[in-house]
Amino acid sequence: MNERSENLIYKDVIKATLYDNKDDFCPLRKEKQMDYLFSLLKEDFEKKNQKILDACCGYGRLIHFLNEFDTNQFYTGVDYVDELINQGKKHFTNNKNIDFEVYDIMKLSDKYHKAFDITINYKTLSWLPYYKTILTELIKATKNKIYITSLFYDGDVDFITKIYSNASKGTADNYTYLNTYSFPKFKKYCESIDVKEINSINMKLDFDLPESNNMNDLQTYTVSTKSGDRLEINGNVILNWKLIQLIIN
Repeated sequence: MNERSENLIYKDVIKATLYDNKDDFCPLRKEKQMDYLFSLLKEDFEKKNQKILDACCGYGRLIHFLNEFDTNQFYTGVDYVDELINQGKKHFTNNKNIDFEVYDIMKLSDKYHKAFDITINYKTLSWLPYYKTILTELIKATKNKIYITSLFYDGDVDFITKIYSNASKGTADNYTYLNTYSFPKFKKYCESIDVKEINSINMKLDFDLPESNNMNDLQTYTVSTKSGDRLEINGNVILNWKLIQLIIN
């Protein structure tokens, strides 16, 4: 699999989504998963004026809440969709500690070698063809720590899922991924590229999400288990979210 070339398909899908449903794309709201992330960043951010990268930042939703959390850091958002970056620049035009750039994250280290103290990749990895290329690039661009939120399975099985919206139209290249990666395999790969420490947290919701009545509307909903936990489901996919902390140095 050529992760770089296949990832361009997702770029086209995002552009089409923005054209059709710009107001509904990735609404600006704080999510429960951000609380898990911020609980770990609290200690990291005791040091001020660090360079923080939001890799695959979109229009800067996470950066908005990161800056609310701590204005004493420098935030850079990188994404390859120019429409999203332009939206971010406009939204944060008065924030001197925030900047955005259109750039291919799959080639990040070509321009940013060990440029960032901390890198965050929030809810993106599962929508990419695979993780090896981007993970290698993030490590090359980062000095200290990387935080990743993605879907993982605790067994030695990768679930590579292609989702074709409007499947009956037969558009072969109009698909997105929603992958759940083997966590043991992911850890093994991290160790092979000299990550010093790998930590993880299972991110669970403590509230209910309703199921849509529209079968074609892939909105996440929850189902309660006998143990009282909530399973997040999107279409036929169970969303097993983990927050991963990679210590580089």
